[in-house]
Amino acid sequence: MHREREVQHQLSESGAENNCHPDTLYPIVENSWSRTPLRSAIVTNPEHFVPEIGLSARILSFQQLLDGNGAPPRTKIDIDNDLAALQFTGGTTGTSKGAMLTHRNLVSNAIAFGAWINGTAEDTFLTALPLFHIYGMIRA
Repeated sequence: MHREREVQHQLSESGAENNCHPDTLYPIVENSWSRTPLRSAIVTNPEHFVPEIGLSARILSFQQLLDGNGAPPRTKIDIDNDLAALQFTGGTTGTSKGAMLTHRNLVSNAIAFGAWINGTAEDTFLTALPLFHIYGMIRA
């Protein structure tokens, strides 16, 4: 839900070549495309998973990926060193910075939170924060 300037900064800083976003936000990505390393985009539509924009080799619908043939490729992951998420900071003290989180960072955080609240898989919680925020990714 960033503006073009922020999208350009994050795509350029991360070196991201692929992006996944709702079709309603595609115009921001489209206007930023030429100024970033972006090579392709995956576009979703929450209702139908079919974007109302033109699809091409560079623009795929999420549904196309779900309908793909065969099993996904096997990927070897080094949980201690491989990047799982690049969470950009709020930029309150300047330009936002990409905080690099490994798979172990994310799992350790979830385990620590579960231990702290003494939670189990049977518990139900009210989440009062936005789920698109880093907090929602770790706690949801």
